[in-house]
Amino acid sequence: MSPLPAGGEGHMLEMMSQKTKRAKDKLSREPLDKGVTFTASSSLVNGKKNRTSSRKQLQLQLNHHRPTSIIQEQVPLWSARPEMKFPYIQAEELMQAHLPSKLAGVAYHPAQCAHLAMVLSGEIRDLVKAVTPPRYRLVCSVSIGSKGQDGVVVSSQSLWDPHADSFATSHYANPTLFCVALVHAIYLE
Repeated sequence: MSPLPAGGEGHMLEMMSQKTKRAKDKLSREPLDKGVTFTASSSLVNGKKNRTSSRKQLQLQLNHHRPTSIIQEQVPLWSARPEMKFPYIQAEELMQAHLPSKLAGVAYHPAQCAHLAMVLSGEIRDLVKAVTPPRYRLVCSVSIGSKGQDGVVVSSQSLWDPHADSFATSHYANPTLFCVALVHAIYLE
């Protein structure tokens, strides 16, 4: 950036003030009415005056009476189209009934809970498979951890077809442990 010549700063301020004066003069010469008439209406809303233009009120009234159209979600051609979708609500109910029956009196021990997680995973898979439509493959994951003072976040990520695939999840906690069960149902063509 080049330095301003001596007295340049004052010259710039003078030019800016002249431009501002010209803009104000131009605005003062323009008519106030440009063909649009606004009439204010006031009403009390929550004890305060609410002023809106009649044009805005008219637009709100017109928008209010437009018909609402519901857009049907279109399934892409590449997507699988199962005859029956995975009943995730029923699967979650089965899992929520099964976990307390197996974990109610169990205390957390790392070796014992590692084996218990494998056993629970197989049992939950078999329970959910009984209500799963044909051509779905199940992936069951059970995590058991110690319930301490630290927080734990269990998350999963998968790549799937949102129109055909689904999942079900359930959790259980007792004074010494927590358990999170997750079943992914993937549709195969």
